[in-house]
Amino acid sequence: MTPAEVNRRGELFAVGGVLLTAAGWGSMVPLTTVLLANLPPFLLAAIRYSLAAPVLAILVAVLEEGAVLPRHLPWWRILMLGGFGVAGFGACYTFGVSFSGPIAAAAILATGPVVAALLDWMILRRRVSRRAVLPIMLTVAGGLLVAFGQAEAGNSAHGGEALLVLALVCWTWYSLKAQAWLAPLGIGQLRLTMVTSAAAGFWLWGLFGVTTALGLQPPPLAWPSPSDLAILCYLIVVPTAICIALWNLGAARLGVTIAMAILNLSPVFAVLLSIAIGIQPTRLQLAGGALTLMGVAWLQFRGKRARPSPLVDATGELR
Repeated sequence: MTPAEVNRRGELFAVGGVLLTAAGWGSMVPLTTVLLANLPPFLLAAIRYSLAAPVLAILVAVLEEGAVLPRHLPWWRILMLGGFGVAGFGACYTFGVSFSGPIAAAAILATGPVVAALLDWMILRRRVSRRAVLPIMLTVAGGLLVAFGQAEAGNSAHGGEALLVLALVCWTWYSLKAQAWLAPLGIGQLRLTMVTSAAAGFWLWGLFGVTTALGLQPPPLAWPSPSDLAILCYLIVVPTAICIALWNLGAARLGVTIAMAILNLSPVFAVLLSIAIGIQPTRLQLAGGALTLMGVAWLQFRGKRARPSPLVDATGELR
């Protein structure tokens, strides 16, 4: 197999990983809503990230070489990534949705590729090529149509929009800095996800303790039912552990801006899930899904030359 074929195979694997991430995160919102009926937001987030770490440790032991937890890791930077990046995103997203409504939240999160492009330029001085601008704009427009195509109420602004923008900044910063700080040390993407998830759990348990002590959120209303526990296990293993690892690999391989554009398929997968359970999408949502698919396909077949040089090679190792 030629180096070009190996590179293309690695690129396709990264795209497939981000697509699976979009599907997993698209299913996360409705399932999280079910659990929030009985569990406080910070408790739910703390459980997800702290229990995702041992799941990832098992995957690291099976799939990556060396000790599961190497010595001399830059723990201060790992705590920053887990705190300001992952936990910061979770906190800002949770309260942003609660103060803005699901439709406004979906609309703002659909602008993720634009935020990623700006931060990519500000932090790494990398610009998006003109060839990729139009397909990225198509994915943003499609995400906005899917969001505003929802028939239910909840589209008005209530002050949480700034928190949602900050959530995007936190996640994009994490995606860029995790590769800049940890990948050059030879830390694989699974191990990188494991240590930053554990750090996020540490911060979120602290936030849960402080907010509960101050009376800012109630204690759990009831012990989770068997169905709630099944949903929680799914959220821990798939959207949190596996999908974040696939996201980190995709962001390293494709660049955060391109990966964010593909991630805009998340609301499309949410619409497909709604169809599966008997909820019919609106025409605007169908049109938005078609635009997003067009943008992602365009990025694959016409915008691939515009991507920045990947930080890892086709096997997931540092270039």
